[in-house]
Amino acid sequence: MTEVKLFFVVGAQKSGTTALFDYCCNLEGFVTPLNKEPQLLNEKSDISLQDYLSEIGVKKGLTGDFSPSYLYSPIAPENIKRLFPSSPIVIILRNPMERAISNMIHNVRLGREPQFDLDTLVNSEKVRLLKNSSYHYMSKSEYYSQVKRYIDTFGRNQLLILRYEDMKHNTEEFLRTFSNFVGLQENKHFELTSRNTGHVGKNQLVQSILRTYSKLIGFNSRFNTWIPNSVKKVLKSKMMKNPELPSKTWILEGNKKYFKNDIQKLEELLNMSFSNWYEG
Repeated sequence: MTEVKLFFVVGAQKSGTTALFDYCCNLEGFVTPLNKEPQLLNEKSDISLQDYLSEIGVKKGLTGDFSPSYLYSPIAPENIKRLFPSSPIVIILRNPMERAISNMIHNVRLGREPQFDLDTLVNSEKVRLLKNSSYHYMSKSEYYSQVKRYIDTFGRNQLLILRYEDMKHNTEEFLRTFSNFVGLQENKHFELTSRNTGHVGKNQLVQSILRTYSKLIGFNSRFNTWIPNSVKKVLKSKMMKNPELPSKTWILEGNKKYFKNDIQKLEELLNMSFSNWYEG
């Protein structure tokens, strides 16, 4: 029997999972994994418990897998159930259109997309679906089927569903609820810092540096904890810019047009209200 206790933060992508990981790394009793986002449980092959634990680099204690791709994955819930059937699972849900926008900007920053373009975002999903899961911006914001897959696999009580908006605007209660659920002692004095926000490099040189930085974090997630947040803020202000974003009205109308039916099904499934996403 393994001496590792594990919880999962399975997404959604671009919904604050990295900021939550930073928070956990500053909590007593949390063992920082070698790989924050192993993503191994997206694979169809039957990975062994030993190989999985070797990947995250933890031999004993309480740790977490922060792979936000797991929510969208049709395979991950079954693999989690097979290896860690009793582990707490956390899902963070963000305004669907805002999440899709942030996802595309993230790929621009990493050099996967040439530029941020709203027309391409909303009208080219069918083409993207034929290419790569990293580019399913709109589909990844359709939460109902993704969340239902986890409920069907684990039951409702094993899941904690959180709102990204509460992370931003009701942070203390958000972190208290999360900490209690996964078995960690809350840190009331930790300043939660937004990470991987909607910024892109100011020029091609900066874009190249950001891509290298991203690869280093992917290789060893502890690398990110070695740089103080104060230094990150200074570098961000000097090296990055925010692309021109749509208005709140545009986002509201986008949710009404593309996601309202899915949101309402989600509300019924969870008995939670997300009406501010489409009513304002």
